[in-house]
Amino acid sequence: MNNNPNQPRVYDAVLGGKIPPPLSGVVLGGLEGVQNRLQSSVVEAQVSALSEALNYSDVGLEIVIQALHNQSGQVRLSAYNILRSRPTNHPKFTHFLQNSENLR
Repeated sequence: MNNNPNQPRVYDAVLGGKIPPPLSGVVLGGLEGVQNRLQSSVVEAQVSALSEALNYSDVGLEIVIQALHNQSGQVRLSAYNILRSRPTNHPKFTHFLQNSENLR
């Protein structure tokens, strides 16, 4: 057994290479993991990350709002649908939702 505290142990999650995670897999890392998957070239990983982003209150809401400007139409539409289906009185949310009608 490795006694070095700086080395991963058998059951530790370790950030791997540049290969995107499987769509049915679990990615650990909280908000950082969400942001990491949003940088993925795999649209499905980005869409999945958006669904999780709202678990992180205003920071997650900001991430979803920013996704309204994503290059992928599918990601933009997913962000729009997530925001549209989520009741909130957050002024930034209301502003972006009103101005994003053309994204559909």
